[in-house]
Formats: sequence, structure tokens, C-alpha cells
Amino acid sequence: MFIVDIQGFQYKESEFIIREIAIYDIESNMIDHALIKLQHAVTWFSPDVRKHMQWCTNNIHGLEWKEKDDTGNSNNICKPVYLPQESIGNYLKDIIGNNTILVKGLNKKKALEKFLCNTIIDMDKFNCPNIDSLSNCNLDTHCGEHINNTLNCAKNNVCALYSWFVK
Repeated sequence: MFIVDIQGFQYKESEFIIREIAIYDIESNMIDHALIKLQHAVTWFSPDVRKHMQWCTNNIHGLEWKEKDDTGNSNNICKPVYLPQESIGNYLKDIIGNNTILVKGLNKKKALEKFLCNTIIDMDKFNCPNIDSLSNCNLDTHCGEHINNTLNCAKNNVCALYSWFVK
């Protein structure tokens, strides 16, 4: 069984664009983490969408939407994998296989269902509290790729969700 969290953005009724993925393997206590490259330059998006992207960066996840996207040359000690959008499905399948996935929130569940046929369970079914109310593991689990360590990090979130789940 795996716990997965994704960060990204969704503008109105558009498709959720994944920007970060973290996968917690409950059996091995290992975490896989990836940042996702944008398919298009930020300027490809409409001004309204770009404004929403900036709002998400500043207020939700702190992942910048760069014109020239990530090269993997981060100063972060625990460097994430950098993947193109079209590799998300294979990345998830290679790690998770056919195992059951736990995810927090219906929108994230729907976003993952576009890539996987696995059983995906929304942790809200178990009355999981809001992710912001869960005590995060610690700053050591924050990936360091965000503009601010107080904003949502998928890697930190899977640790917090795991801690809640095993209680």
C-alpha cells in the first residue's frame, strides 16, 4: 500500500496540472519524490491562468512556474527526480505497480485515476483531517524546492498522512 500526494494547480474546470509527486511506501517506509516539468512555457497560458498559477505558488505550494524549467541542478541535498509531464504514468506504475493507493482529497484521487487503474482510496473516507491540521513530520521531510518551507510540500504531506494513518 502507498500514500501519494500531488501538488499543482487547477484553473476552474480545467485538468489538474501536476507539478510535484511524493509516494510513501508503507511497507518499506521509503519515499519517492519527483518534480514535474511544465509541458508549455508559462507564457503559453492565458493571463488569467498565469495569475492563478502565481497565486498557487504564493499561497499553496510555493513551486515556481519557470519559463526554463528545472534542470535538476538544485542545491537541495535530497534531489528529486525531474520528469516531463508525459512520464508521470510510467513513473507511478514503476513504483506502485498494482498496489492500493491512499490519497487525501477527491480532486487528487481523480487526477491520479487518469494515470492508473489501481484501487485509489480517498483518505477522507477514513475521516482524515485537513492536511494543514496534521502535524508535519519536520522540516527534514520538506523537499526544499519550494519558495517557502511553510507552504505545502508533497513529500512532507505524505509523511504527515502516514503518521496519521498508522495511529
